[in-house]
Amino acid sequence: DELARQELASPIRRVLLAAAAAIMAAFMVLFLGLHLTTREPEIAARPSHMLLLALLVTGTAAVAAYLRLNGFSPYLTPTPLTAMLATILFSPQVGVVLAVVLALYVGSVFGDLYVGMVCLLAATVAVHSVRRVRHRNQFYRAILLVPLSYAALIAASDLVRFVPVGREMLGDITPAVFTAVMAAILTIGLLPIFESLFHITTDITLLELSDLNRPLLRELAIRAPGTYTHSLIMANLSESAAEAIGANPLHAR
Repeated sequence: DELARQELASPIRRVLLAAAAAIMAAFMVLFLGLHLTTREPEIAARPSHMLLLALLVTGTAAVAAYLRLNGFSPYLTPTPLTAMLATILFSPQVGVVLAVVLALYVGSVFGDLYVGMVCLLAATVAVHSVRRVRHRNQFYRAILLVPLSYAALIAASDLVRFVPVGREMLGDITPAVFTAVMAAILTIGLLPIFESLFHITTDITLLELSDLNRPLLRELAIRAPGTYTHSLIMANLSESAAEAIGANPLHAR
């Protein structure tokens, strides 16, 4: 451990590690781009969406590289945050792909297969916890599920590696739980910013737009009550039809 710290303290060694991390991050973005062009052409066709995904991936990768160079816990890497943002802004499939790519990167940067596995599984739980979020208070499920999953996964991986139960295991679990809780909180705060900057409409925004107390709908009810009633009936019929064929009910409504 002391030898590793001395090597990391060397300026040349730090530059080489940073360059290696940048190369891996570049290949991650390339891999993600190939996946999107073949599996998610709607996203790949919009430069703003591709830019957002590139920022999410490279930002998370940069944090992981910084943590590695400065000797911090790998579980402070915001992989769950990135996975949750990608899930809500795009789709659960994109969130899972990002989770896989980033977990592989984190595991390679820290040279620990178990770290990568824990990050992957925790990020997958994060994707599952927000895949059908429509109200902001539903993020409480993520605040509960992701920290518990992190704690269980880290405890299991440490036991497999014969890490003694005690302070060392707690030292791995504490930063992971902190990261998981902050991921859900930051997702709530960052979503409106990303939606506005990159012109993305999520289900949360669509549900807010369908609020009958919004000024436009209230004015419609006063000025044209017949049109207002007809619009509500058509919205309900469209929503039911979309649910029946597996389409997005909120988009139809």
